[in-house]
Amino acid sequence: MDTQPQSNHPSVISAQLTPYDALDLAFTFEDRHQHEWWKRAGPVLGLTMRHARYDLNKQYQYLAFFARQIIPLLGPFPESAGSDYQRGFIPLEVSQNFQQSGTTVRLCFEPRTYSGYAIAKDPFGDLLVQEVVAKLGQVRGVKVDLQMFRQLASILNLTKDEEEELYQPACYENLPPTFKIQNIVGIQLPRSGNITLKADWFLSAKSLVSTIPITELSFEAIRTVDQGKNLFTPGLRPIEEYFRSMEMQPASPSHPRTTEFNAIACHLDDSTNARLKIYLSERLLKFDRVADIWTLGGRLKNCPGISQGLELVRALWSILQIKEGHHFPLAVNSLMMKGGDPASLAAAEKEDYPETQFFDEQFLVLNFEIRPGDPWPQPKIYFLLTELADNKVADAVVALFNRLGWVEEASRYKENLAAYYPHRDLDKTSGLQRFLSFSYSAKNGPYTSVYHWGIGG
Repeated sequence: MDTQPQSNHPSVISAQLTPYDALDLAFTFEDRHQHEWWKRAGPVLGLTMRHARYDLNKQYQYLAFFARQIIPLLGPFPESAGSDYQRGFIPLEVSQNFQQSGTTVRLCFEPRTYSGYAIAKDPFGDLLVQEVVAKLGQVRGVKVDLQMFRQLASILNLTKDEEEELYQPACYENLPPTFKIQNIVGIQLPRSGNITLKADWFLSAKSLVSTIPITELSFEAIRTVDQGKNLFTPGLRPIEEYFRSMEMQPASPSHPRTTEFNAIACHLDDSTNARLKIYLSERLLKFDRVADIWTLGGRLKNCPGISQGLELVRALWSILQIKEGHHFPLAVNSLMMKGGDPASLAAAEKEDYPETQFFDEQFLVLNFEIRPGDPWPQPKIYFLLTELADNKVADAVVALFNRLGWVEEASRYKENLAAYYPHRDLDKTSGLQRFLSFSYSAKNGPYTSVYHWGIGG
């Protein structure tokens, strides 16, 4: 008589395997770094898709895509997350994008190499990124149009002379990390249909070496890409009008400003479907200030959904208990700006900045999405969450979901989060949920995303 438990039968064991577990039985990797990326990030990607109720075929497809196409581009697995947190970016981010219609999963990564590939020839990674998006575009199941990417790259990438100037040891070694990152790649993993790509250009280095403000670089690039078609110019116009009044300056590593443009992004689709995004950071954390940017000084007041979205931003502002005031990036940067000593710093700051002052790493990110033929750019806000314990962040996300009427997502969020970080005490960690973003459209309602940085912890 067979006395073995039924669950030990091979067919039952096979049926219990998740897509990640099944693929793990078959995959091999070229080195320990690739294997570590798979062991640490693969389960998180698999879980986020299961929790979002992706069908089984999509789970297998996207996990295999991650293993075979993305992991080889990530470079060495960080020996310690601390160094990458300090540099302001880590090679891989997984985000969950929540809407009434369902949850989708997205990846974002900075292409790297195992030995600092040709660093003297490509110190800022522009050539590598061009290679990467072209290679990914050849994968079946990926929909990509590279025409606009190539146009933007020809305008926004550093020239050879600019690279050589910035790569001089006296300059390059003193650049902060955000000035050394040129591109990142975003990957949308839809519940149905094809994978799509997004490319981001960080323009601080270009602005520094060219002495052209990032606003001007961004606006001119969009106008050039538009080529008289009037696809993106209508949506750009209110953005340009609003920020031209601020007299934006070129980027400077030693003189960070309250409002700074950072990046421009492009969804790699044909021009009639592509979307462009302009990103800025804001260190004056006041709701009135956010409301002014959100509406572009009232220019968007008649935009459908803009006021409803702003009211939900107000609710989220309260849920997160934002400390209102001027948040300086670092005390040392403030000292550099003043050229003074710590004893005289407080008095000098009080004169120039009447708001309450904080010396921390807090800031907001906002972007405006410009769509072909649409005169209304769509605002989105990102809250940096590193000052809160991860369980407190989870409480805030649950409160937001309940406020939006997403009862099922609210009931599952904390349990799901704990599954992504099985070896972490979320009462003692912070920054695993790095950002929380929010936008609103009259057509689709609220859209909020959580960005995970501590992958596989």
